[in-house]
Amino acid sequence: MIFSQDEINLMCIYDTSSRTGLLNQLRFSFPYIENAELKKITVTVINKLERMTTEEFEQTEFIPTVTAEDMED
Repeated sequence: MIFSQDEINLMCIYDTSSRTGLLNQLRFSFPYIENAELKKITVTVINKLERMTTEEFEQTEFIPTVTAEDMED
């Protein structure tokens, strides 16, 4: 499963130690997300995580590309 960099950055906000745990965290936080673009990315990530196997998840590298400078913009 291929994730965009935005999707990886989103997942890195959460605990990525397990696929089911990450899914639970994303589902829990979803109702509180107000930004439409972030909500759309979250839905896409949830859908991809639901379709992937645990083995695929364990092979995924969760390396964010967000820097401190990006956060200031």
